[in-house]
Amino acid sequence: MAKCKVFLLGRDYIPHKLNCVNNDINTVIATFQSYNYITYHSKANDKLELVQELEKFICDLEKNDIFIFYYAGHAKTNENYYLYIDNNEIDFDSFIYKTIKENKSIKNVLFVIDACMSAKILKSFQILKDSFCAFVSSSYTDKSYEMTDVDAQQINTSIPLGFFTHFFTKSIDKLLSLNEKVSIQGLGDSIEKDIKEYNKNFNKDIPSPQIQVTNNNFSINKNNLDYEKLQKLQKCQYSYPDNIQVFEEKDFFINFLTYLHEGFEHTIIEIEQEIKNKQISTNKEKLRLLIGDLLYKIKEIFLHCTLDVSVHIKLIHKMDNDNNIYLKAFCRVPSEYETNQKLKIRTQEESFILNYEQEINEIKILAEKDEIKVNSAYNQAFMNNYWICNNLISAETNDCFYSNSKDYKNYYNSLAVF
Repeated sequence: MAKCKVFLLGRDYIPHKLNCVNNDINTVIATFQSYNYITYHSKANDKLELVQELEKFICDLEKNDIFIFYYAGHAKTNENYYLYIDNNEIDFDSFIYKTIKENKSIKNVLFVIDACMSAKILKSFQILKDSFCAFVSSSYTDKSYEMTDVDAQQINTSIPLGFFTHFFTKSIDKLLSLNEKVSIQGLGDSIEKDIKEYNKNFNKDIPSPQIQVTNNNFSINKNNLDYEKLQKLQKCQYSYPDNIQVFEEKDFFINFLTYLHEGFEHTIIEIEQEIKNKQISTNKEKLRLLIGDLLYKIKEIFLHCTLDVSVHIKLIHKMDNDNNIYLKAFCRVPSEYETNQKLKIRTQEESFILNYEQEINEIKILAEKDEIKVNSAYNQAFMNNYWICNNLISAETNDCFYSNSKDYKNYYNSLAVF
């Protein structure tokens, strides 16, 4: 069964900051995910990274899958049309369109561009026979517009968005909530109609979108349950029938469960077998590489849920005369944020004391007295098996968490310890 998969690109651009780009991206992701679409928000910093991400995303597409490319942000045009990653100009034809077009297996592509003068990209499709379609927010000469807070209130949306993105996501919701399948032409007509009505009702002059549909049979659908993958799971020697039954009627979880099983559980089993067969448990570096593979799988599981995490394992490396235990990172996998922002790599040499102390003030005194590294979450998990918090700054302000680990706030504001 064909699936709909979405690649998203959008970034605020300094000094000409756009106020709604992040809202646009998050809204499009939420809209598509509500219909079980697979989404990927590019974090590329330059042209090369973008092409690499696109190529990897495209390689994961299966035959007859529908590929949607969405962009929100600034644009520039002369002979060519340029999108932006921060202050890097990206030639649409030379990098994005070319990368997608050169993959012969892709037959159904929808480009959705919310940027000024975006009709410029339509010239690329004039000689194509395959289903390369486009919805763009403006003509060759028009600007695209963002909502103000007042506009958002008038239009009854919770946050300001780009006008085109608002009507695009609204039409998807309106049509897919009532139909299993929606034609691309029908979706485009709905966007155009809603913008005309808005302009009339509120005396606005939002540009009419440009819609180009090269195949009238091209449609998008809800991503329904993938029974082929389910059957594959049921036949796997490592699968547990009770686990599968839990997810059997949950469309969203099938791809996730498949990855969790094939990507994660299989990896655990393979690592256990390799350690057992080769007896490498005493070889620290080989063991670190295997554990690193496992941590990358854990990280990818969270990325499937659109959550960016770093993952690490700490091991006991010494015990003092007072029976205090000391932990040190054995293996660490950085988050995408750390990598993309080129943050300083966190050291694995920090040694954290682990004891029975639960009181935050006592933990602070211990840290000041002995000049050692402390993290109250480790003590909590030591006593209670786990500790989870999704706002460490608030927890620290309310004396529910404390760490004197260097610059931890630059790297994360949520923490789970098991």
